[in-house]
Amino acid sequence: MKFVSRQQSPALNSYLKGVTHLGGGYGMDVAALLAIGGYFTNDERMLDAGVDALESSALAAGVVTPVIKRVVGRARPIHDLGKHSFHPFSSAYESFPSGHATNAFAIYSAIATRYDDNRYVPAIAYTIATSVAIARVHDRVHFASDVLAGGMIGHAIARSVVANHRKARVALIPTGQGLVADIRW
Repeated sequence: MKFVSRQQSPALNSYLKGVTHLGGGYGMDVAALLAIGGYFTNDERMLDAGVDALESSALAAGVVTPVIKRVVGRARPIHDLGKHSFHPFSSAYESFPSGHATNAFAIYSAIATRYDDNRYVPAIAYTIATSVAIARVHDRVHFASDVLAGGMIGHAIARSVVANHRKARVALIPTGQGLVADIRW
């Protein structure tokens, strides 16, 4: 992906700098806002999209990717050690797979899947996730294979989470003491 890292323009640099955060904490904010917005507006699909995105992110970027990063121990492009530099179980080298790409594809794939009957939402969601992946390569913090693997992990986990939730029936019932979850398979 030398082509991506060589593209320099003020507009592109600004866009990629801003969008990269949507694969980190801001992505979680988007998911939480969807869940909260869906809850307060009684929009079940919006609520489900937010909850699925949060769960997908927690599993993909919070569990799977960190384990793989530690085991593989790949050096980042910015270290100038080459793409074949691996240091298993080293906390200093954790490039593979990209956590931002994993998180972005986990969040935005869950949202896109919940809105699969609307061509605009998936197009926007996947554009954001892809932009995050490109930004990580552009900034030389990941190789193309890092973001590809992260994207595949995030997408696969999100699709699985949504499929499992579509089969299950979950209802949150407010009570005087809080909420009760009614889960039916």
